[in-house]
Amino acid sequence: MPQKKDELRKKAEARLKKELLDIPKMSPDEAVKLLQELRMHQIELEMQNEELRRAQLDLEEARDKYSDLYDFAPVGYLTTGEKGLILEANLTACTLLGVERTLLIKQPLSRFILKEDQETYYHHRKLIFENKERQTCELRITPKDGDQLYAQLDSIPKEDSEGNIKILTSITEITLRKQLEIRFKKGAEELAESNKKLLQEIGDHEQSAASLKQSKENYRLLLETIPYGIQENDLSGIITFSNSAHHKILGYAPGELIGKPIWAFMASVSERENLPAYLATLVKEQPKPTPYFSKNARKDSRIIDVRVDWDYRHNEKGELTGFTSVITDITESKRMEEELLKAHKLESVGLLAGGIAHDFNNFLIGVLGQLYLAKKRLPPGDVVNEYFHRVENACLKAESLTKQLLTFAKGGSPVKETCDISGLLKESIHFCLSGSNVQGEIMIPENLRPVEVDKGQLNQVLHNLIINACQAMPKGGLLLAQAENVSLGAKEAPPLPEGKYVKICIKDHGAGIPEKIIPNIFDPYFTTKKEGTGLGLATSYSIIKKHDGIITLDSEPGEGTTFCIYLPASREKILKKPVLSHVKTKDEKKGSAKVKGKILFMDDEENIKIFIGEALPMEGFDVDLAGNGEEAVALYKKAIKSELPYDVVILDLTIPGGMGGLETIKKLMEIDPHVKAIVSSGYCNEAIMSDYRQYGFCDVMPKPYELPELVEKLQRIIPVIRG
Repeated sequence: MPQKKDELRKKAEARLKKELLDIPKMSPDEAVKLLQELRMHQIELEMQNEELRRAQLDLEEARDKYSDLYDFAPVGYLTTGEKGLILEANLTACTLLGVERTLLIKQPLSRFILKEDQETYYHHRKLIFENKERQTCELRITPKDGDQLYAQLDSIPKEDSEGNIKILTSITEITLRKQLEIRFKKGAEELAESNKKLLQEIGDHEQSAASLKQSKENYRLLLETIPYGIQENDLSGIITFSNSAHHKILGYAPGELIGKPIWAFMASVSERENLPAYLATLVKEQPKPTPYFSKNARKDSRIIDVRVDWDYRHNEKGELTGFTSVITDITESKRMEEELLKAHKLESVGLLAGGIAHDFNNFLIGVLGQLYLAKKRLPPGDVVNEYFHRVENACLKAESLTKQLLTFAKGGSPVKETCDISGLLKESIHFCLSGSNVQGEIMIPENLRPVEVDKGQLNQVLHNLIINACQAMPKGGLLLAQAENVSLGAKEAPPLPEGKYVKICIKDHGAGIPEKIIPNIFDPYFTTKKEGTGLGLATSYSIIKKHDGIITLDSEPGEGTTFCIYLPASREKILKKPVLSHVKTKDEKKGSAKVKGKILFMDDEENIKIFIGEALPMEGFDVDLAGNGEEAVALYKKAIKSELPYDVVILDLTIPGGMGGLETIKKLMEIDPHVKAIVSSGYCNEAIMSDYRQYGFCDVMPKPYELPELVEKLQRIIPVIRG
């Protein structure tokens, strides 16, 4: 009989150990490392405008960053319409559902949900539309050609500009957790059954006590190795047990949570005050406890978001003795949801800003054009010329504002031109320091190399750095702006390709930047200012990166901070723009003016056409006007047939309700593969504007522009054609 008892005991122990080996172990350090690596891919997220008048947010870069964050997030994200059809999804969601993105769009999400869980999903959607707030459910999904898996759906409603309700849903695979729960339950049941059999068969009090002790030890090991916080509390809310994962989540040493009330860690005062009464209601009425979300305060005062799944705990007599809770830290997933919403809002505002800026550019070129025509009809020295000059300056300042709006709206590729940055740097220093208590010192060599930059975007970067330097010296001080030629060899710092560069440095003599925050200084939305948005340096970094350069930072506490910009030097020479003054030649005075070129101009704005129709002939050009692509193509065909072809065609990119510049150039190239065309647009950050040659254009003219700029381009193109 004793031998049989020993065999039964050994079998029970072996079986319990096998169950322990099946429990997966996860390292919190590895999870943190994974989250930190993911965070690095968030640097170029969707950005928010620091100030609509000057922030010039690089939305396209933000969109790229957001796209990477959205697509490669560890959680599936998708958007469904009011009928439950999928409108968009990230790559993780496509992977979970086992369907390519193109095939997933307009498919009902319910198609991938297990038949037995369809009711749960429909109830989930119903609550979202009824309560207009976040809802959570757990169900099983069946990927195409894949194994069934468990998923947690967290959904929030979002109303678009047309009043339609869309549902933003995150899908988190919880198969592992469910398997753990099933194994835990099964193990507990089998453990109980095994103990029962042992008690029945052994009948020995001492042996059964030893087995029970071992069972408790196995249960303890199970709770300590599970990668979720496990907490037990009595009916009054006092914590009686808390595993290691729970202590780590809240930042406490093992055992420090025991004896504390469960509401002691809640960051919300109302939650702390209301939870005791709610707990008493649960004890009295015993409804089914539902999961809840809360903000908890860690021991180090950092606030985290947690999800709490809990249930009643009973003793062997069936009496209620307390509650058992599973606590999950959802801080990172919550932050990603907020970033997703922020990106959607940013995109909506960006579209509005882009539309306003486009129309405003068209108005500006009309105003500048009429000013030009009016000035032509005034005698030299007339006092009205000075008034017109002031109006022109005001219009050019308004032009700078539209460029900021367009950068915010599109954040597109820079429209580069070769220039000497000495003037830009001096102008930025003078503008930003005007009226401040900061003195500026500029050091620029005479032989500074030219660079190819988007002047508007580089101005934004310089303004950001100079303003930051001024704010670092609230009591005044000296700001040093320096530019120099540098040559970088292979494997030299900073990490740029070998070659020649122009280095621009902005140095303040402020308090410096604390070393611990330097790694985050270029992160989107990171700021130490009360009124800051955290977009200035992130936008600047993105702009310089798109110019194939880099920004570096050097700061010493008490010594100040130096930001340095490296831009590739250009091999092109800077072309000085001629000052145009129309002087009649002898032939012109006799009535036989020599035409400098034949131009076809297409634009839908009547004011712009009137301006060009009068101004270009005054500069010696023959010009025909078209309001859309159809008219332009017809005029071009007619000119070809008459053997008097156009030298240059100027095409507006966007024609509402008609054929725009892109479609028109395709038609013209079919007629004449050698057509010379200039693309023009108020959306100066369109991809076509930066890569115009790829689309068949020979030059680009962002709106608004002044007549001397246009004439200079025409004079540069036409001699090439006729020569």
